[in-house]
Amino acid sequence: MSRNYYEILGLRQSANDAAIRRAIDAAKERINADAKLSSSARASRLAAVQTASDVLCSPAKRDAYDTALHEKSDASANGLLSTRTLGIVLAIVVLGGGIYWQYDRNQTNLRLEQERIAAEKAQARRIEELEQRRIADAKRLVEELRAQRDADEKQHQDINELRSAESQKKQYVVDDRPGVTPPVVGNSEDQRQMSTEARQRAIAESNQHYEEETNLRRAKAEVDRQKRYLEQLEREDQYARARREALSRPSR
Repeated sequence: MSRNYYEILGLRQSANDAAIRRAIDAAKERINADAKLSSSARASRLAAVQTASDVLCSPAKRDAYDTALHEKSDASANGLLSTRTLGIVLAIVVLGGGIYWQYDRNQTNLRLEQERIAAEKAQARRIEELEQRRIADAKRLVEELRAQRDADEKQHQDINELRSAESQKKQYVVDDRPGVTPPVVGNSEDQRQMSTEARQRAIAESNQHYEEETNLRRAKAEVDRQKRYLEQLEREDQYARARREALSRPSR
């Protein structure tokens, strides 16, 4: 290895346990605070620090590792590497690889869990917004229908009052002779004006009735559209939830 565990932590081989723990904490804080590191480089350095921590914080592992360092140093000076030293180094490398694999797996599971929680929160907010919008649209439609009903009642009341007033204006002269229709006594110009006004009111009422029916059909169509929109969103949310559940299942 190019750097031993003491060099990774910036320690001497004679450092005590307290100094080793302080160096481990300082190294982790330094790596996490380095904004220039990529996620893969940060994970690799943290894994190396964790491997050094697992070895140096265990008295038995540290003694074996110190022995391996001494033997490696002696073998380098003599140009030989003992079989025992090589076995110890390989065991440490294998142990470090297993720790790094477990760390990478935990990080992946943590990331998937965070994404799932964020997606569920976003879905809950979206459903709440849709529900509020549906309630507001329903209230608006009810208010429009109530206002339309009040307008219809007012119109019918006005028509009845107008008809009552017209009937009071008509005066008849009764002729007792058989077969003679009683003529209407009054101003013919007033009668023509009343007839014209009646036609105009009938046309206005017909136009207003058509407009009311058109507005009612539009309101019903808008309610149907909102209902289809909510159903479509619900189907999309169910599909997205099923997809996230499928992705979150561990592959076999």
